[in-house]
Amino acid sequence: MRVEKPLALGLMTRPSEFRRRHSLGVAALSFCPMGEEAGLLGEVAMWKFLPEVLPPAQPIDMALPKPAAEFLVTGSAFAPQGRPVRALTVSVRLGAVTKRVGVVGDHHIEDGLPTEPAPFTEMPLGWERAYGGPSCPENPLGR
Repeated sequence: MRVEKPLALGLMTRPSEFRRRHSLGVAALSFCPMGEEAGLLGEVAMWKFLPEVLPPAQPIDMALPKPAAEFLVTGSAFAPQGRPVRALTVSVRLGAVTKRVGVVGDHHIEDGLPTEPAPFTEMPLGWERAYGGPSCPENPLGR
């Protein structure tokens, strides 16, 4: 078999079996700069960049069949005009797909109730700052 791919795309594969049916999952990965100008960055740059921004236990992709395409974004939420806020909504758009995330300032539980979120001007986004923790199977990396 001969595989040809553009130098800007990463490629991951994974064979799987479900109900005695064998499948081959193929993930094509692209690395795009944020902003209005369209473009792809090279695959080598992507593999160098990912370990800097993803937690060690965070897989980039499991290469399993999915009902629709996905995209991964890394970065921080910034308060409008640099004025501290307790919460805000950020969004990212890729083509026709828009994802929104609610961002809340740091808080903790006192007497079984959450405290008021602390004001922030910048909040890093990631699984390690999201709801979760060791006892939360949906996000064991979280807080």
